[in-house]
Amino acid sequence: ILAMLVGIYGSKELFVNEYRVMLADKLLANLGYDTDKEVHNLELLKLRFGEISMRQCEIMIKDIDDSKRIISNIHSTIRNKNEKSKTKTNPEKRADDEEPVVDAAIVSHIFWPALQKATLNNHLRIQSKLDQFSMEYAKLKNPRRLAWFGQLGTVELELEVLEDDGQLHMREFTCSPLHATLILHFEDKETWTAAELSEETG
Repeated sequence: ILAMLVGIYGSKELFVNEYRVMLADKLLANLGYDTDKEVHNLELLKLRFGEISMRQCEIMIKDIDDSKRIISNIHSTIRNKNEKSKTKTNPEKRADDEEPVVDAAIVSHIFWPALQKATLNNHLRIQSKLDQFSMEYAKLKNPRRLAWFGQLGTVELELEVLEDDGQLHMREFTCSPLHATLILHFEDKETWTAAELSEETG
């Protein structure tokens, strides 16, 4: 099968580059950071194409594995800080009110295919969480810093929806960062013009 695919793409280099693009899409869409299947496939491809040809793909998978560990560390730090702050300022506040909500795929960009990097001014509620994560990452990995790709990723929102029965019900939605930002702006103000939202989001 691999020989047939290489024949379709015309050369080993073209096939590996196309596989790298496909792998990037799969890794970035993998919200559970589970790379076992990709590791297995990569080991098979290394037998066919050699370790050097697949080196960039190996680094991409390692980035996702490292991201999982880094996120766990940062979430733990944020929880501890929130717990201390809650105890000092508001003992009645529920601990899950300030649960960490940001996950990130932290990539070594020179080894990945070009990623979409469009400008997006996130809503303040989103940006504050990203800034908190960035600050903890900078402390953990000094002198490294995060550069966010604002249009990538997904946001999970809980929204009150008016159902057919005339009642408001809480529903969970998964959307793009842009859509999440637009929705949150309507919590600030009921009516916006397209020009105003365009200016707010960049």
